[in-house]
Amino acid sequence: MVRLPLFLFGLVVSLAVLANAFSRLVEKGSPELSLQANPLNTEASLLIGAAAVGGADRPLNIKTHEALKIANRLAPADARFFSLLGVVEENNGNLKSARRFYDHALLLLPTEYQALVRTLLQDLTNGKSEEAAAKAELIVRRWSNNWQIFEPYVAALADDDRGLVALERKFEDFPAGRRKIIEALVNENRNLAAAYKLILKWHGNGVTPLHWEVNRLGGAMIRQKQLISAYELFANTRSAAEKDEIGYIYNGSFNLPSTGNPFEWRIRKQSGVEVSTFRGNHTDGQKPEFGSYVNLRFLGNPLQLRNVAQWLRLPPGNYRLDVIYAPTELRTPKPLRVVIDCIGSTNRTAIMDLAQGTSAPTTESLTFNVPESKCLLSKIEINNEFVALSWHNKFEGQIRLYDVRIIRITG
Repeated sequence: MVRLPLFLFGLVVSLAVLANAFSRLVEKGSPELSLQANPLNTEASLLIGAAAVGGADRPLNIKTHEALKIANRLAPADARFFSLLGVVEENNGNLKSARRFYDHALLLLPTEYQALVRTLLQDLTNGKSEEAAAKAELIVRRWSNNWQIFEPYVAALADDDRGLVALERKFEDFPAGRRKIIEALVNENRNLAAAYKLILKWHGNGVTPLHWEVNRLGGAMIRQKQLISAYELFANTRSAAEKDEIGYIYNGSFNLPSTGNPFEWRIRKQSGVEVSTFRGNHTDGQKPEFGSYVNLRFLGNPLQLRNVAQWLRLPPGNYRLDVIYAPTELRTPKPLRVVIDCIGSTNRTAIMDLAQGTSAPTTESLTFNVPESKCLLSKIEINNEFVALSWHNKFEGQIRLYDVRIIRITG
């Protein structure tokens, strides 16, 4: 056995360390040079292989293929190499062999990205909906930033009855995943029906809350003029507590917070007025006559009030509008009013002026008619008639809205 002098041994070791350090330094920018410096650098082999396959439908050159195999033997537990070898086989048309590599990669590491995506697409092609949905869930959980690669295939999965059931089951307890699924479906109008079915299934299974999903799909339906379907989606996905507030006006007594859906009160910030919502018990030491209310406090500015509104589904017929409110030192250039209009039409069905000054809670009522045509949906809004935005037209004082209700009149 030949023994090297100690200084030569140290020199060899130092050179090897330097070569390895250099190899690691340049492995990302120049993996080929990295591999020349250290043929055992598996990361460089991986990068070369990934760049070579790159999704191209062409055979891999023999040199790179051999480098991958050598690296695979050096790191037999690295799932990424089995994925790359699977891509090589797939590009060469050997689908069964590719699947074996992918499956082994996932056996080593269930979240290995390349193998997940490739087998998911194969499962979709082969009609294996449950397997595809399970892999989609893993991708969302582990690789959410790469979700866009799978996103176009969600519709294919949802089109199939078994696929829809698989999506329902895999994502019902995964809020972030549910949002990505619905977002993928509403991106194309032809997939709105599938998104509708999925949300109704989740609701039927007791999944809550679903406000984001309902609002996202409802907005897409409204843009496509599917107004009645958007309302039915909203009404059919209310929780038990929320269903108690359903009427011709939803949440007419302001008992529930808004989720941003147009079919509930949308109370927006606006310059010149402070809007506050009070719910439940109050802290003034007296039992309130009303549990909840909205308070509008005007700051002495000119304005066009447009920040309290709700869309309504009012079938043709006769109705009565009841509003309970209380003004306090309210002074406006023209009366505040409650207005009901037909959406998408010039039809104005009701205008109720609200009193100024100061008074205890009072009820105003008026009757109105919803026409037979051009009034699929209506909108109720608290606003004021147009006035010039001049400092001569200041809005001062405040008003509390306790209850806004619509009742159908028969006969």
